[in-house]
Amino acid sequence: MVVHVLRQMRDRMERDLPETGRNRTEGPFDYRTPVPDDLWIRCPECGGVMAREDFERAAHVCTKCAHHFRIGARERLDLVCDPESLEVWPVGMTGGNPLGFPGYEEKLAKLQRETGLEEAVVCGTARIGGHLCAV
Repeated sequence: MVVHVLRQMRDRMERDLPETGRNRTEGPFDYRTPVPDDLWIRCPECGGVMAREDFERAAHVCTKCAHHFRIGARERLDLVCDPESLEVWPVGMTGGNPLGFPGYEEKLAKLQRETGLEEAVVCGTARIGGHLCAV
């Protein structure tokens, strides 16, 4: 596994990092070459380090201590539902700001841009284990 991860690092660094005028005979590694930030995941609970590939294969759960990382609604639905079966219902309504909190509209607009969601709840139909469900 370690050899596989190191090969992945080498291939990714060669692909993602621009050529900086170094001689190709030097190889892809030297002390100035940074390691991509998102290649490894550190668990906040146990401090263990795992490869992103293993982390995603384990459904965002630490492979060392079983700590469950936070994930968004879409990611959770992708983990639970059968592939390509989720059909999201259009929301068409918003909660507004009935208590008049200052800056609420700006904060809401910013979060909607960042997440791509209109509302905090995602509703629709999907298949789970082949059975049609409302989620």
